[in-house]
Amino acid sequence: MKLGEIAPKALEQFKTAQQRLSEGNPEAGSQSLLTCRRILESVADKLYPACEEPVIGSDGKERKLTRDKYINRLWQFVADRIKGSTAGDLLLTRIDDLGNRIDRVNDLASKGVHGDVSKDE
Repeated sequence: MKLGEIAPKALEQFKTAQQRLSEGNPEAGSQSLLTCRRILESVADKLYPACEEPVIGSDGKERKLTRDKYINRLWQFVADRIKGSTAGDLLLTRIDDLGNRIDRVNDLASKGVHGDVSKDE
């Protein structure tokens, strides 16, 4: 599925982040990173809306899936979709790398909120 079909708001945010990044100055870069964080939130809101009750993850751990826990909600969405089969378990293991990348993007986006980010970052 395309981003525009899943979360049209996230697609618009992505376009805005690209525009800001192309400006080439540090403040625009920081704002672009903040928008990347909002993209993750928008996608999570569409795929796995926030809930107040904790949920038991595929690893047996209890997690809060409130509005601010958008990364946890993305992980739970994936786990719910593929759990219960050998192929699903294998896929979940393989997408661990993707999750690590999402975590790094989120960390960098958070850095953009709290500090200076270089152009290379």
